[in-house]
Amino acid sequence: MKNVNFDLDNIHGDLSLVTEKLERLMTSIQWLDRDLFEEDRATLEDGESFVIAYRERKIQSELHCEVLEMYVKELQKLKEEVKQLNDKAWKEYRENKKADTSQDTLASDEVPATQKQ
Repeated sequence: MKNVNFDLDNIHGDLSLVTEKLERLMTSIQWLDRDLFEEDRATLEDGESFVIAYRERKIQSELHCEVLEMYVKELQKLKEEVKQLNDKAWKEYRENKKADTSQDTLASDEVPATQKQ
């Protein structure tokens, strides 16, 4: 069971890293949106600025999607590791319970010693 706890600690650390990466990505996307949609009403100048920066923003958007895809894959990998650890822990639990049950059965099957008087 100690091994499972160690593995869980590693997965927790990896999840923390992915969470931090996602937070940075979210901040980057928020900055992009803030730059694009600064005003409630678009002006002709806003339209011209958007057209000029369109290619750059498209590249940024594509990069955000690629990074997000990488993070989703990392999360899926961690999810699978957690599932494997959970299966391992349950298997150990069932084996321990089975061993305890068989020992209890053996103890109860023994004939009690006769009392000498």
